[in-house]
Amino acid sequence: MVVTDLLTSDKSPEGLILSVIKDNPNVSTKQIYNKITKQGISIRYHKVYEKVQDMTKRNVLIKIEKTYTINATWIEKKSNFFHDMQSKNLKITEDSFKHVSQISQAKILKFDTFEDFTEFWNKIRKKFVNSRDSDNKDVIMWLGTHAFVPLLYTKDRIDALSMVRKKNIKYNMAIRGNSKMDESMLDFYKQQGIESVRIGVDDCSKQMIHVYNDTVLILLENEILDEINKFCDEMTDVTDFRNQMKLCDLIKKSVELNAIMIRDKKIAKYHKNMIHALIHSVKKP
Repeated sequence: MVVTDLLTSDKSPEGLILSVIKDNPNVSTKQIYNKITKQGISIRYHKVYEKVQDMTKRNVLIKIEKTYTINATWIEKKSNFFHDMQSKNLKITEDSFKHVSQISQAKILKFDTFEDFTEFWNKIRKKFVNSRDSDNKDVIMWLGTHAFVPLLYTKDRIDALSMVRKKNIKYNMAIRGNSKMDESMLDFYKQQGIESVRIGVDDCSKQMIHVYNDTVLILLENEILDEINKFCDEMTDVTDFRNQMKLCDLIKKSVELNAIMIRDKKIAKYHKNMIHALIHSVKKP
């Protein structure tokens, strides 16, 4: 596994910049902008400029006269960060990653807001669902602390959820929380035909985990997720417009989010089994 392969984060500004510099060391801000836009990606020059300056201040990039390159020390830290996640955050058994070098694809993803993360997840979920036929045994698994995302659903997202049902894809959801909001969202999911949903599962981790087919997407513990979860704990009325506005403000809040996406059948199977066990386990008295 090549460390620099873990640096790109699809369409986020930082990921695009890293992708350009990885292939073209010592480039100017203008050159970075031109190479991004030549890919057909719409982004303002000022956004690229601001992000390059920010990355330089955080020692992600090194400025040499008027050009930029990736800081080798930062790459080393990212490599250590990735291996630390494997052993501590993913909870994979020792046997599961004896051959970690054989993982077909692994990426560290960075997002500027929680909204960006949900948009990314919805896009890859939609792509996955649209690629399946109705005669399949596919499943989508989700584990999180609160099921607040439906409060942010547009008609397009609800239609996408309906498509999951039409394609006979089983949606399994394990929710750690057991608040009034979670109870309301439980009713919402059942109305959408998603029966395998359980709130109040016995799991002490704080990551948000999505699994579909052979892909695992994990949003690591972070400050904004803690803030959102605290707000959801205290929410008593999901129909209150003020609560929905507060939630919208939180998901749009600028913050650095780290996620990891791994495409590997063994690791995906491990997380599917883990989430399935949480859903069907006997509650403690």
